Amino acid sequence: MTHPKNKYALVADIGGTNTRVALSDGQQLVDGTIRRYSNADYPELETVLRQYIADEGGVDLIAACVAVAGPVRDGQATMTNLDWGIDKDTLARATNSETVAILNDLQAQGHALGHLDPANVRTIIDGPDGKPNAASLVVGIGTGFNAAPVFETKGGRLVAPSESGHANLPIRT
Repeated sequence: MTHPKNKYALVADIGGTNTRVALSDGQQLVDGTIRRYSNADYPELETVLRQYIADEGGVDLIAACVAVAGPVRDGQATMTNLDWGIDKDTLARATNSETVAILNDLQAQGHALGHLDPANVRTIIDGPDGKPNAASLVVGIGTGFNAAPVFETKGGRLVAPSESGHANLPIRT
């Protein structure tokens, strides 16, 4: 598989059990590039990303953005349910990218809210429609549990990396 040089960004969702990786061209995922890796098969995220790049024919990336299930502080992520950590330097080295970003997974989902196809949105509880600038809440239940508030402001969407309610599952106390 041959990709154009320095065109695509690597995007990844790193959960407690699996890592999902794809290439994006702006806001569009590149068809046929979504792959899933079992985290138990790899010692660290860097090896997963290097495997993905090899699986995509050694693609030359322009950027990389990963969303992790765990706290992110000062460009450094600590996985909640996995003994992996990653920082911007490691991400840049693993992907050979000029631009890198690390977000909490729910923070990333909060930023994506305005880009969802309405056909992919399902109402859980009927009620009145919210106002266009109403606050939203992204909730994630997977290997762990977390929530992120989303605010629409005059300057754009604000999703604070708050780790609201972040907890390991199962909760024992």
